[in-house]
Amino acid sequence: MLGPLTQNSIIIRERRRCCRSTQFNSDFPPQLTGIIDPNEFFQSIDNINQARKWTLCEKIARFVTTFSVLIGPILLGVGLGLISLKKPAVYIPIICVGAIASLASVFMLIYVSIFVSKIRLKRLHNAVHDESVRYSTKLPTPTKWRINSYTTQNYSGSDGLSTIIHYQLIIDIEKKVNSANGSDRLNEPSSYIV
Repeated sequence: MLGPLTQNSIIIRERRRCCRSTQFNSDFPPQLTGIIDPNEFFQSIDNINQARKWTLCEKIARFVTTFSVLIGPILLGVGLGLISLKKPAVYIPIICVGAIASLASVFMLIYVSIFVSKIRLKRLHNAVHDESVRYSTKLPTPTKWRINSYTTQNYSGSDGLSTIIHYQLIIDIEKKVNSANGSDRLNEPSSYIV
């Protein structure tokens, strides 16, 4: 966790469906009444949830990678099936291409998964930062928005140990700014990025 929770911190949790996080909960927290308009809050949560969605390019990369993982084993199966023909000139190249394609597709799958995850996480951090900047100068009570993550591990029998990353949106309510006498300085816009 980055940054401590205070009694003025509001935690917005993820909605989980089928063991997967789809978006942050958009229920308006009563602690924000009079600080942030409910419509502004819903729009901010929607902006952040939009940043979490898969883009078309990410969906295509995931599809192509998944499809390429199938090609190698299919070629291996075809090559092994052709061994009965007793023509090494036919089945050896197919087996070799199948083995190379299988190995390459596994590395490609790992690379694309890591690369796409990093892109999506950066997009999420940027969206939270944008909302934090928006509300950090809002008078009379500024707020700072930040993202927090933690992991849990579940043992699910035959599947073994699985690790799940959970994200929380944390809204810190800052000290009220007295704009009448100008004695309190407004904090610099900032957000915490994990």
